[in-house]
Amino acid sequence: MKATTNLLAELQHADHIIKAMLYNLTDKQKSKVREYLGLAGVSGEDMTRAHERTAVIKPVATPASLSLTADEQRILAAFRTMDAQGKRECLIRVEWTAEKWP
Repeated sequence: MKATTNLLAELQHADHIIKAMLYNLTDKQKSKVREYLGLAGVSGEDMTRAHERTAVIKPVATPASLSLTADEQRILAAFRTMDAQGKRECLIRVEWTAEKWP
């Protein structure tokens, strides 16, 4: 069970890293990455395999399986309804806060 938990945590971290990079890469940089991943044969339906990652993460990482409090569930629901810009701003603030607090 611990290996599965660790694997899920790593996949969630990778998902966060990929999304943060996509928000910050220029179109030219994204094009270069897309080309490289295509040559390597690792792209899925889209360049970052977002649908494939979500298909693995979503069934396992539901609020019920994470035992979220009611407040945490409301925060998560609100985050899911945000547009891409709102999510980016939220994630930037979370990362900044995490850097400031050991």
